[in-house]
Amino acid sequence: MSSPVASGTVALAADLADSFTADGAVFLSGAFADWVEMLRDGVDRNEADPGEFFADNGTGNDAGRFWDDYCNWNRIPEYEFFAFNSGIADVAAALMRSQTIQLFHEHVLVKEPSSTRHTPWHCDAPYYFVDGPQTVSFWIPLDPVPLESTLRLIRGSHLWDE
Repeated sequence: MSSPVASGTVALAADLADSFTADGAVFLSGAFADWVEMLRDGVDRNEADPGEFFADNGTGNDAGRFWDDYCNWNRIPEYEFFAFNSGIADVAAALMRSQTIQLFHEHVLVKEPSSTRHTPWHCDAPYYFVDGPQTVSFWIPLDPVPLESTLRLIRGSHLWDE
């Protein structure tokens, strides 16, 4: 599998570090495309053997499931392999202009297209027990996502005091 380091994504991320600092987000299309199948296998393993933080977020009336789980990278081999071999850490370091990084956790969300459960507008920062501006989250969809269902961000909101 290729990594962002080998394919030049880290150099691209370094070029985008100014945008990341100012806007709070950058778009790295296809940066981890070679890893999607392996990550899907990990999600299947995770669903079959949920961790202690697993949550079923469905309404009970949905045809599609909506669940999440986190802090499983050390028990789901696909997650661990991705975290330490995909180059994602190098991309994070380049975006933050940091010589070191720490893995806080992975968070897997599975929301099937037939789920009617709405994800409310929210800010992630209050959920993290991390102080300071050097924080990176990656949204890596493993399936095609229609525009009306994709992640939406507010440029610069990471600089708000709230």
